[in-house]
Amino acid sequence: MKKFYNNLSHQGKRFFIGFAFIFLSIIFIQALELAWHGVQTFKIRYEAIVLSYDNINSNFNVLIAGDSIGVGVGASKPENSISGIFIKNGASVLNVSYSGDKTYEVLNQVKNIDSRKHFDLALLFVGGNDVLWFRNINEAQNKLRDLIFETKKRSDKVVVIPPGNVGLAPMFREPIGIFYTGRARNLSDRFRQVSKEEGVIYIDTFSNNLAELFQDEPLKYFASDLLHPSSEGYRVWYDKIIREAGIWY
Repeated sequence: MKKFYNNLSHQGKRFFIGFAFIFLSIIFIQALELAWHGVQTFKIRYEAIVLSYDNINSNFNVLIAGDSIGVGVGASKPENSISGIFIKNGASVLNVSYSGDKTYEVLNQVKNIDSRKHFDLALLFVGGNDVLWFRNINEAQNKLRDLIFETKKRSDKVVVIPPGNVGLAPMFREPIGIFYTGRARNLSDRFRQVSKEEGVIYIDTFSNNLAELFQDEPLKYFASDLLHPSSEGYRVWYDKIIREAGIWY
């Protein structure tokens, strides 16, 4: 690099310095934005409450395991999370989700549930943190297979719900968004294949108009961190899951 710079003309050096300054300024601004959104994420994660409810009058029992999406991080109140919507509609819900968990940790969530318990429906919100925190996608794929095996012991209807195209979240600018889109696509393809092989329902949150809907109205469908869904965003996720998984209760 030093040799390249020394070989430049005076005008070329000025151009190079100007370009480098602009490039580094953009990176610095993006770093500040990510830090700000990270603070917002921490705040709403801290405020989120995992909602479970044992409705003795319900004949529809739901198990929810997963990451922050399963928790409902970003919803204005717990009742507006996916778990909360099920409860409002009369279901009995056990939610063991934990914010930040990767696929192998969601596996442990399910293993800790008595296998003699039976649920009419099991929702697995997995993969988001594997994408965001650079976990090995092959390992996540293998752990998903183990997770499905364990969940089948507790429910005859298992639904796998990956994070979708996180690279399109307004929290990420290019080129970071492009990088995360590639990881999310890889994980989605792997999880779809495993779900097909294991005979469980897979909700496609990547190659559909869900991300585009969120992008069109980010202030409506994203929470303050511009990564997690808002209350309205969770309603859209719930409707999609109910429709595509053929759930009636």
